[in-house]
Amino acid sequence: MAGWGDIVIALISAATGGGLLKIVDTWLNRAKIKNETAKQLRDEAKEETAALKTEVNYWKDKVKEAEKDIDHWKEEYWRIFTDYKLFQLKVGQILIDNGISAKDLLKDD
Repeated sequence: MAGWGDIVIALISAATGGGLLKIVDTWLNRAKIKNETAKQLRDEAKEETAALKTEVNYWKDKVKEAEKDIDHWKEEYWRIFTDYKLFQLKVGQILIDNGISAKDLLKDD
């Protein structure tokens, strides 16, 4: 039969073993929680990255549209400017043909 000493040793061993198991379980849970938190942060970063890429593409498209508008208005400006200069030349030629000095009527703007 087991004596009191063996019983005490068994109880101490069980308590120590249980305590060690609890410590290991706590440590493993902390690691699990840490990994879950890290995964959550990575997932949030991926979502934010995707949202930012979408926004960047939106603004790139807006810039392209604005550049097209600018090109259109540059072309329009030069067309009007050329038409104006041709008009000035025609008027100048008509004035010269009629003996009137174009310098008096058409001064540089």
